[in-house]
Amino acid sequence: MKTYLLLSQCDTCHKPTIEGYCIDDGAEHYCSDKCLHDQMTDEEFQEMSGEDGTSYISNWYEDSMTYKSF
Repeated sequence: MKTYLLLSQCDTCHKPTIEGYCIDDGAEHYCSDKCLHDQMTDEEFQEMSGEDGTSYISNWYEDSMTYKSF
């Protein structure tokens, strides 16, 4: 029996991640400043994450779940 942890995946480097930047309510995820800045500037992220924005820095510890393969 194998156990897997479901995580988000960085849209730039494709590594699994459990924290970082969430863009447009989950349409994109970036694991680090470097990966985010490969796609957009700080100013662009700040505009998207304003008071009514749908982009933010977060972790997905609670959203990650473990399941078992039989």
